[in-house]
Amino acid sequence: TEREIQRLMNLADCVECQSENQVAFKMILVSCYSIKGTLLDMALHLRTRLLQQLAFATHDQNLFICERYADIQERLQTEANNAEELDALKKYLAESQEELRHLEGGIEHSSNVFDVLHNAQYEISDEASTMLWRTAYWPQIMVTIVRESEQRMQQGRVRFMDELRHDQSQLFDDVEAIAAVVDQFAEYGDIDAVEERLVYVQDIEGRIKKAREQAELYNGREELFGQKPTDYPQLTSITKSFEPYSVLWKTCAEFTRSLPEWMDGPFTGLDSELIANDVDRWFRSTAKVVKQLKGEPLAAAQKLKQRIENFQEHIPLITALRNPGLRDRHWKKMS
Repeated sequence: TEREIQRLMNLADCVECQSENQVAFKMILVSCYSIKGTLLDMALHLRTRLLQQLAFATHDQNLFICERYADIQERLQTEANNAEELDALKKYLAESQEELRHLEGGIEHSSNVFDVLHNAQYEISDEASTMLWRTAYWPQIMVTIVRESEQRMQQGRVRFMDELRHDQSQLFDDVEAIAAVVDQFAEYGDIDAVEERLVYVQDIEGRIKKAREQAELYNGREELFGQKPTDYPQLTSITKSFEPYSVLWKTCAEFTRSLPEWMDGPFTGLDSELIANDVDRWFRSTAKVVKQLKGEPLAAAQKLKQRIENFQEHIPLITALRNPGLRDRHWKKMS
């Protein structure tokens, strides 16, 4: 671009200095003032247009550079609220280095362009000049921003590691509390109190789920800090040991809620296939937990198993009477 600007200027000088104003022949005198002026104006006009285009494009580029620096500044000055946000900020800082180098290259290019405009005696607007200086100052500002961001991240790392140790200590206490509740719940029986037992089951399962989610979260944060993930063997043990009680009381609740509808509800509304599948599933679940329980829960499981077995005797009849192939004549014969 600079060579083209100089070429057009040289062309204008050539037209001005080397072209004749008049050319004399034997009979006539040809005036070249008009064509010479046209060529000169054309060369200068093209040069001016090229300078304008260069100035406008560079100004737009400087605007973009300033916007990108401002965006990076805003992101780096964000306060991390947890270890995950701190890690994301750290990754952003590392990834932004390539863009910062690219932006610095753009600033150097803008400076070179303005040197070309200055040497060409092109009048640069105050707005463009101000934007150039703002753009040129950004790398120096960014050095301070990056340094402060790194300091905040280091402070945040120390703070979040302390919080992690406190949270893990609290989680161990919570797991011990859950274990105590499970041990107490393991003494409960009485199949007729199934709804009350189900509330306990749902509460304990919610607490176990929350504890497992917290353990997974804390393990993830340990990995972010380059630490070995902590094991929570007691939580794993509680989850496994509580499962038979959960299966017992959930199965009991499903069976006791369905039984009145099957026994006292409209017979035509029964789905024999669905009933058979549910009863078979409940029977197999109960038969399994009977082998795993003891004390009052075992007694409740045995009683539930017996009730399910008693109802299983009706399934062949239900299946036969709910056969979709039955017609009115079949019902008359059975009557």
